[in-house]
Amino acid sequence: MTFKIKNDEDYYQKIIDIVNNYQYENELILYFDDDYYILSNFEYRVDIIILSNISFIGNKNGTIFDYGNDRRGEFYFTFIEEKGHKVKFENIIFSNYITTNTVYYGYPVIYIYSKSYLFFVEINNCTFQYCTHNLIYFDYDVIFNKQPVTNEILTITNSKFYNNTERILSVINHSDKKESVKIKMKGCTFYNNRGLFFGHFVKMIIENCYFSKMDRDSNINLVMGVFFSTGQMPNLLYKIAMFNNDLTIRNSIFENIDVKSDHPLIVTKGLNLE
Repeated sequence: MTFKIKNDEDYYQKIIDIVNNYQYENELILYFDDDYYILSNFEYRVDIIILSNISFIGNKNGTIFDYGNDRRGEFYFTFIEEKGHKVKFENIIFSNYITTNTVYYGYPVIYIYSKSYLFFVEINNCTFQYCTHNLIYFDYDVIFNKQPVTNEILTITNSKFYNNTERILSVINHSDKKESVKIKMKGCTFYNNRGLFFGHFVKMIIENCYFSKMDRDSNINLVMGVFFSTGQMPNLLYKIAMFNNDLTIRNSIFENIDVKSDHPLIVTKGLNLE
């Protein structure tokens, strides 16, 4: 079922009403066909429990979600069913997600929390720009996973990341299998960003991507590598797992990196780097 969301209506409430009333359908498509939507009048969090496939689709030129230099409008998705539901963003430009002088580490632009091992998140042809806050946080809270998914459960394709000052992607895997959490980024451009990727017991593939100008972010506790970091976790179990990640980089370009801090690009301790 497809719904058009216009920028001259109460689109926050319309999104909530559609999600609450129509998730018994197999798929919901929310189509934002106007060029510009201001999200600073949203509640701080758009909280959605996923019970069907949901897509957020912008127009062919890219629909701007402007946070208006605020942090209202965080998308918080919770997966609880083992039904392979998918959340998809396409042709959306996330812009100006900002907090003043403080980084709230629990409030990224997109928060993915899963108690299910069978689900998918896809971000395609999107742009994240001029954000001074964490962008995507993925919390995989499945302790004992007997059936890890063989495909990537998070894919980011043909997307652009410009002039963001905090971490782009953080992934925490609580399960006993690294294969449970596979991430793939393909055909993406990263220019002038900070503290790009944090992985905890994950398999990450980066393919046909472009990187230029990067440095550390503001989190002094987790930063070890500017490009890929494992950080430090508080208890023994996490300390064992934190130095156990797979990172594969294929056909990608790194140029004019220009790191000004004293941190390396990648910390290889416990990292399987290909």
